[in-house]
Amino acid sequence: MIMIRNWFITTVFTLAVGIGTILTQSSGPERKSKHNGTKIEVNGVGHRQNLISNGGNAVISGSDNIITIKGSITTIQVSGASNTVYIDKINNISIEGSGNIVFYKSSGRKSGKALVSLTGIENYAQKN
Repeated sequence: MIMIRNWFITTVFTLAVGIGTILTQSSGPERKSKHNGTKIEVNGVGHRQNLISNGGNAVISGSDNIITIKGSITTIQVSGASNTVYIDKINNISIEGSGNIVFYKSSGRKSGKALVSLTGIENYAQKN
């Protein structure tokens, strides 16, 4: 009953936020979502998500989240503690808090490396 209620609240809240925005409030089994040229937003603790993107931006906040984004994102902002994000292609990375990690495969910048801004302790971004 609680899982159904959480799913219902998350679904209603997501619809209320608007089409094109992915907002996740409840943790649970791994989920897959798609969006195109909009904003991904993940808030909370312990989320495990695989997302597909074709442009747009992402905001990840909270703690102990593991997020995989297939495709491209222009900018990602990560805040909180112990979040791990895997991205195929990214241009700009901003990380605040502690123990947050962003792994990426490529960047659309001429240098081939994302522009990275780090605030806090033990945060880093790494090109694989």
